[in-house]
Amino acid sequence: MNNGDWTDIISSYAPTFGHTSHLQGRSSLLSDAYVNRLATFQIFHSSKTFECFPLEILGEIIRFIPNPFVDTPSTIRAELHIICSVCRLWRELCLSDPRMWSNVYIDSRSDSGTVGKWLCRSRTMPLSITLHMHSWSSTAADTTYPSILRPRLRFQIWIPLMHILAQHMARCIRLELSADDEPATGDLIHYINRYLGGNSIVELYLMIHPLPLFCQRLAAEYVHLLFKGNMPSLRLLSLDGIFVLWGQHSNVLSNLTHIRLEYLEGIFVPTSQELFDFLRSAIHLTHLHMQCIQCSDMDNIALMPPTLSQLTHLHFSATHYSSVTLLDALDIPALKTVIIELEDNDIINQFFVRSPAVVRMLRSVSTAILSLNCQHMPTCVDAFSTLPNVIRIDCRGSPPLMTAAFHAILVHSPMMLKKVELYLWCADNFPDFLLASAVRFASSTTLHMITVRGHDFEGKVTVPYQTYAEENTRETVCRPAPFVYDLFNS
Repeated sequence: MNNGDWTDIISSYAPTFGHTSHLQGRSSLLSDAYVNRLATFQIFHSSKTFECFPLEILGEIIRFIPNPFVDTPSTIRAELHIICSVCRLWRELCLSDPRMWSNVYIDSRSDSGTVGKWLCRSRTMPLSITLHMHSWSSTAADTTYPSILRPRLRFQIWIPLMHILAQHMARCIRLELSADDEPATGDLIHYINRYLGGNSIVELYLMIHPLPLFCQRLAAEYVHLLFKGNMPSLRLLSLDGIFVLWGQHSNVLSNLTHIRLEYLEGIFVPTSQELFDFLRSAIHLTHLHMQCIQCSDMDNIALMPPTLSQLTHLHFSATHYSSVTLLDALDIPALKTVIIELEDNDIINQFFVRSPAVVRMLRSVSTAILSLNCQHMPTCVDAFSTLPNVIRIDCRGSPPLMTAAFHAILVHSPMMLKKVELYLWCADNFPDFLLASAVRFASSTTLHMITVRGHDFEGKVTVPYQTYAEENTRETVCRPAPFVYDLFNS
C-alpha cells in the first residue's frame, strides 16, 4: 500500500470525526497533523519495524485532537466519541493486516469494551497482551460518578473484556500485567486469575508500583495461582517491583532461560539466600538482567552463592555499592557478554579496587559494555586501559562534564578506545561546541565511532572524516542508538 492509497482510505473515513474547527483549508475533516502522523506510521509499518495495536499509536494521535479531557461529563462524552471515531478508523485500516493485531495494549482508562469487540472481529488472535490497571483516582470517571459506583463501573468495563481475552489466551505467548496502586492490583489479579489461563505463555512480565506490602502479597498470590498450571512454555520471567518466594514452583523456574529482576528494594525484599535459591533453581538460565537489586542482608551475604553454569549474558545495574557485592558473589564460568551500569559515586570511584571478581569477569568475557556518568570518567580511564574486551562505553552528563571526560581520555589513555564505540547522552540540548569537541576528540584517537544524543538532536561522527564543517560530521542516525544495550533483544 503506497502513501496515496493510505491517504485515500483515511479521507474516506474522515466524516467519522466530529470536529471541523481545526480545519485549515482542507476538504478532508482530517487535519494535516492527522495525515502526517498516519503517513509516518505507514512508513514505519511497511519497514516491519513498528508493529503494534492502534491504542499505542493513539497516545500520539490524541495529542492533535482539540479540547483534552476535562472534568465535566458532557465534554468527557464528546471526547470519548472522537476517540472512538479515531479507533473505528484504525480498525478498518488494521483488519487488512493481521500483523497489526499481534500486540494488544489495554488500559483501564480506555474503552476496553470496544477493544474486546475488535478482538472478536480480527482475523488473527493476539500474540501479546498488555493489561494495565490505573488507580481509580487517575481516571476521568473519578470526578463524574459517585465513589460508591466506581468499583462497579470498573467491573462492568473489564468483565466482558476478560471473557473475550479468555477465548484468545490459548495463542497468547506474551502477557504483561501492571498496576499502580493497591485496589488496582487487587482488581487486576482477581480478573486475570478468574478469567485467564497461562499454559501457552512464553514471556510473563509483572510490574507492581509503588511497593506497599499489600500489593506484594497480592501479586505473589496471583503468581502462585497462575503457576498451578505449571506454565510449561514459560521461558522469560520479568519481575518489576516484586519478588516472589517460589517454593513449590521450582519446576517453572527450571524451564526459564531469561530472567529480569528490577527494583527489588523498599519494604519487601528478599534475603540474599532467597535470591540465590531463586537463581539456583533456574538451571537453564542463559540471560540475566538485575537492576537496582537490594537484599535485606546486604552486609552479610549468604555463604553459598549459586554457580550459574549456563549463563552467557549478564546485565547488571547498581545504584549503590552494596548491590555490587551480589555480583561479586556469583560464579558465572561461561559468561560471554556483560553490561554494567554504575551510577553512585562510591561505586564508580571504588569499583575497580573493591570488586576484583568483577574486574576479572570484565577481563575474561568476549564483550563488555560499561555505562557511566561523565563526571567519573577521569577516575576510571586508567582502569579502562586494563580491560581490552570493553567494546562500548556509555556516558551521560552535562556538556562541561563531557568535555572534561574527553580531556581525561586524551591525557591518560587515548589508545584504549581503539575499537570502542563511545555513546554520549547529553542531559541538555546537545550544543555545537560539544559536537566540535567530539570531532576533535575522534581525530586524536583511533576511535571507531562516537554517537551523540540529546533531547533534540541525534547524530554520529565517524572517522576518518574531513572537517567539522562538512555535512558528514552530523550524519543523521536512522535508528536511534539505545542508551543501554538490551540483552533481551540481542
